[in-house]
Amino acid sequence: MNRSTLIAVLAVVLLIVLISLALRFQRDMAAGRPPQDQSSHTVGEALAKARTKAGSGPIYSILGTGSMAPYLPAGQPDEIVAYAIARPGATFADVRKGNLVVALDPNNPAGATMHQAGAKQGATWILTGLANTRSDTGRMTPDTFLAIVAKTYTWNP
Repeated sequence: MNRSTLIAVLAVVLLIVLISLALRFQRDMAAGRPPQDQSSHTVGEALAKARTKAGSGPIYSILGTGSMAPYLPAGQPDEIVAYAIARPGATFADVRKGNLVVALDPNNPAGATMHQAGAKQGATWILTGLANTRSDTGRMTPDTFLAIVAKTYTWNP
């Protein structure tokens, strides 16, 4: 086998390995996505459904930053595009890679944001938006953790 053939074979093998790793990462991240109800036709209808399912638990308004597309619709940064209900009794210690979480965000005027738990570093989770080209969009600590998302509600006008 000559040198150029060897280089071509190694390049193909490297490409296959990189694609396999990317697909595995995507499957791992998708595994934590909670169910989504998209059957509502209005914001009010989606909120009413969320209230019915949440019982006395918290409901979080999710803004349309676009970072969670296509799971959540993109909208204006100050526009509510979904409602998320919390997994009952979940704590920071229950967070696993791939979970969608709600955390306090000092850069968000609404005070909270929903992202996916990407990787844990010590007592901190690195969060990512599903539509972001880079994985590091924020950090979550036990002090900023609000909820693990159990279900989201969106609407199709």
